[in-house]
Amino acid sequence: MSSIFNAVNHLHSHRIVHRDLKLENILMDSNMNIKITDFGFAVQLGENETLHDSFGTPGYMSPELLKRAQNADMPEYGLPVDLWACGVILYTLLSGLPPFWNRRENVMFRMIKDGQYTMTGAAWEGVSETAKDLIRHLLVVDADERYTAAQALQHPFFNIERTRRRDFMPKRTLKAHIILIWSINRLRTLHYKPQPIRGKELLENPYRFKSYRKMVDSIAFLLYGHWIRKDEHQSQNRATLFQAEEKSDLLHHEQIFEQSRLLGEQSEALQLKHQNEMHEKT
Repeated sequence: MSSIFNAVNHLHSHRIVHRDLKLENILMDSNMNIKITDFGFAVQLGENETLHDSFGTPGYMSPELLKRAQNADMPEYGLPVDLWACGVILYTLLSGLPPFWNRRENVMFRMIKDGQYTMTGAAWEGVSETAKDLIRHLLVVDADERYTAAQALQHPFFNIERTRRRDFMPKRTLKAHIILIWSINRLRTLHYKPQPIRGKELLENPYRFKSYRKMVDSIAFLLYGHWIRKDEHQSQNRATLFQAEEKSDLLHHEQIFEQSRLLGEQSEALQLKHQNEMHEKT
C-alpha cells in the first residue's frame, strides 16, 4: 500500500486525479514493483478546479462523486476521490471482501453515501487496530476530513512496517509463494497426463486401449460383417457370426489386404492424434 500511496501522492502533487483506482488497475512487474494503470478517466486539474462529471467503478466511487452524479446542485469533487478508492483497496486487501456491496446497486450507493461499512467478524480477527484506524481515516464521507496521500504515508501503520525485521523481504516471499502455487498446480496436472502408447503393446492387444476399441470394432465388422445373417425382421443374429459360409461369400484376399491397409492407416492417424493431445496438455 505504501507504493500505491506514493504513486497517488506523486499524481496529486501534479494535480492529476486518476478517478478509477481499483485492484484491477494495479499491476506488478517482474521485480514486484507496483504499477498503476488505466488512466482513461484521469484528468489534470487547474488551480482550485473541481470536477462534476461521473466516472469510475461503482464499488470504488466516493460519496461526493455519487452525490454530485445524482444531484447537480451538490458540490463538485476533486483529488480526495482517489483516497476513498485507496481506502476501498486497503479494506479489500486486508479482509478479502469489499466494504460496500449489494446485489441492488442503488442500495450499495446508499451505503457508500452514508459510509456504512463494518470491520468485524472472522475476516478481521487477524487485522491490527492500526490498520483499521488507517481505513477509518480514508473511508470518511466528508472529503475535507479524509486523509491525503501524504498523511496516509505518515500513519503509524507504515511506521510499523518500517520497523520490521530486516531479514523479512516481502517481495522475495511473495515471489516464492507464486512459484510454490505454480508448482502445486503443475503437479496436479501431471496426475491427468495421458501415458504414451507403445507400438508393441498396441499390436499385441489393441482392444486393451479404450481409444482404439471403437476403431477395432468398426474394422472387424468391415471384414466380417458379411458373415452375419439377418432374420426376416432384418435384425442381426450374432450367434451365426462364425457359422461356415460358402467360399464365394467370403472376401477375396485383395479385399482383406485393402481392409488391413486401412486399419493400419487409421491406427497411425489415431496414434498421431493421441500424441498431439499429449503435447497440447503439456
